[in-house]
Amino acid sequence: MSEKEKKLENGELLSIGTISRLSGAHIKSLRYYDRLGILKPAYTDLHTGYRYYTFSQLSVIDAIKICVELDIPLKDFNHFIDKDGGRIHYKELMEYGREIAEKKRKIIEEGLDFIYETQKEIERAALYKEPEQRIRCRLPERRWFLETWEGKNAGEKYDDGFTRLMLEAVGQGFSLGYEVGLAHFYHKGKREAYQFIEVQGEGKGSCKNFLQVSEGDYLCRQTKRGGIEKIRENFQEIDWASYEGIVVETELFTGEFNFKRPVYELQCLLPD
Repeated sequence: MSEKEKKLENGELLSIGTISRLSGAHIKSLRYYDRLGILKPAYTDLHTGYRYYTFSQLSVIDAIKICVELDIPLKDFNHFIDKDGGRIHYKELMEYGREIAEKKRKIIEEGLDFIYETQKEIERAALYKEPEQRIRCRLPERRWFLETWEGKNAGEKYDDGFTRLMLEAVGQGFSLGYEVGLAHFYHKGKREAYQFIEVQGEGKGSCKNFLQVSEGDYLCRQTKRGGIEKIRENFQEIDWASYEGIVVETELFTGEFNFKRPVYELQCLLPD
């Protein structure tokens, strides 16, 4: 009787089917782990190709399943197990898994924040019952990456400006929000126009293109693209001779957003 046959008879070697039933890992998964080099069979029959495992390798499979559950790349598993498979470094494995899980949680939380804010905007857009209606809104703090703008809010140059802003913002370490548009700042009878995009995160430090706009009360109304150029006509109740504040033109995030013909909104910051 061969050494392999003795081990099989004594139960020291388990067939791939048996190890699959005991571990709950599919046979295809066990073959995949073999190809990756993270779970080599204790013995492979050269004539039949059958794979055999030891009972102790069930612990290795358990560790691999933890990696799968924590989204730890299986290609990294060999970093946490001795070459002979006799020792699993669970402390380091769990620490690595925690780092991955925290990054994943941050992405999920940011995604949920985006969903909540988008839902709020959709609900706010639903307040408009007719085109000429004005509504008073409390808009949250906004974080903008912006650049002086002197052209018209249409055309290829205008769109290129947003593209350039997005690339610069990402290069500065920001992630992008969904709001883009024009902002006119009024101060001491003068007006300065800017293109802006919404950004998230802290960036790479101080940045002259970054502006944090405080939460405030705004008088809002729907408009067509370019309505900001006729702001005095759209908000005749504002004393423009002494106005100090911000006027924004941006796309209105409606429940059924039309990318080809979006609805725009004018937002006029109300004086304190």
